[in-house]
Amino acid sequence: DVVDVATAGSKWVRNGSVFRLEHCPTGNRVHPAADEVFDATVQECVACGPGLECREAACLECTACGAGHYKSASDASLCIACPVDTYYNDTGATDCDLCTPCPAFSSTGNELGQRAIDNCTCNDGFYTVISNGVKECVICPSGALCPGISVCALDREGLVCPDGSVVVGNWSRRSGTQEDVATLQSCPVGYRMVEAPAESQACKLCGDTEYHIDPAAGCQQCPPGLVCNGTDVVDVATAGSKWVRNGSVFRLEHCPTGNRVHPAADEVFDATVQECVACGPGLECREAACLECTACGAGHYKSASDASLCIACPVDTYYNDTGATDCDLCTPCPAFSSTGNELGQRAIDNCTCNDGFYTVISNGVKECVICPSGALCPGISVCALDREGLVCPDGSVVVGNWSRRSGTQEDVATLQSCPVGYRMVEAPAESQACKLCGDTEYHIDPAAGCQQCPPGLVCNGTDVVDVAT
Repeated sequence: DVVDVATAGSKWVRNGSVFRLEHCPTGNRVHPAADEVFDATVQECVACGPGLECREAACLECTACGAGHYKSASDASLCIACPVDTYYNDTGATDCDLCTPCPAFSSTGNELGQRAIDNCTCNDGFYTVISNGVKECVICPSGALCPGISVCALDREGLVCPDGSVVVGNWSRRSGTQEDVATLQSCPVGYRMVEAPAESQACKLCGDTEYHIDPAAGCQQCPPGLVCNGTDVVDVATAGSKWVRNGSVFRLEHCPTGNRVHPAADEVFDATVQECVACGPGLECREAACLECTACGAGHYKSASDASLCIACPVDTYYNDTGATDCDLCTPCPAFSSTGNELGQRAIDNCTCNDGFYTVISNGVKECVICPSGALCPGISVCALDREGLVCPDGSVVVGNWSRRSGTQEDVATLQSCPVGYRMVEAPAESQACKLCGDTEYHIDPAAGCQQCPPGLVCNGTDVVDVAT
């Protein structure tokens, strides 16, 4: 009645007339099993077969290897964990080859015995995509990488990075489709959207030479007339210029005095070259809100390309056209004439002959000629030949019949005749005058001049005489 056990660790008990196997050591099962017909003659501990194990110290039966484990031998060994970077999502695996490798670019993070593909985490720089029902790891778009590290925010709740920051942009995963690759939909103001290739998708900060006011349009090149910082806030390069938002760009509406809008209204619009341009030589804009430059008015000039206004031609000059680009274009008044200290004169008619001179048109050119002494107004140097009706400022009229030979090229004044009582001095021209006959003369024929008074008459220089006897 003394027996030894064939399998160390097995436990037998007397059961009436026989020994009954109560349990076996780890890795074995009782045979026959509890659900089999009992036969005392075949009792033994049987090692668990492939895909089976018993982990108890007192084993009755073998159970299937758990998910993530396998066993290929029929022995008392326990199931072995699937290697790193593999998984098995069923039980009873009989071979290591049944452990499925993680998708490319994913791992189990050095963990053994993983039970599902969800235990395969995409490597840094990749994110999870379900393609045709199969999990894949796809390269993370550069704009979805967490700052300073290679963690892809697309696999994180709310796109929140480990440091609490959120990646920039509106990303769509097309949830519910077979292909849930992430797509960058839009970027906030101040960012340019890079759409292709897929791995380069990102919201890139606009540069210091750009601005951004329309998220759908991206960054815009800063024109010369603005100072940009990559956002929707800009400064003007020319103080006093006015810019307005026009769709995705800023548009120059008007410039300050002395400048024009570029491009002009009649030029092809290009938002990237807009600026206020100083008016060039011969041009100005006098408005507070300028659009374009206009030519300097007659009597004015401008030689520089700047915001200054046109300058009046100097005293004693004139310019009868527009757009003068230099002071030298201001024409000096004829000799012996002036503008009377007035600036900015527009025509030669604004040049008035000086006192003691009068206007003559010689070969179509205005000249100032010495006034004949007989045409000077009494007591002053004003020449009556330039005055309507030869009437002097005091209302008096100079003596004599003066002809201007109107309509000829040479309208020098000529004294034609003098009234009774006056002698006509004809030469030289500047000495022309009607001189009163003397007290010792008489005058009865205007064509003959003064006559000496004979001793038999008493004369007074006129045509009225007394007899001496």
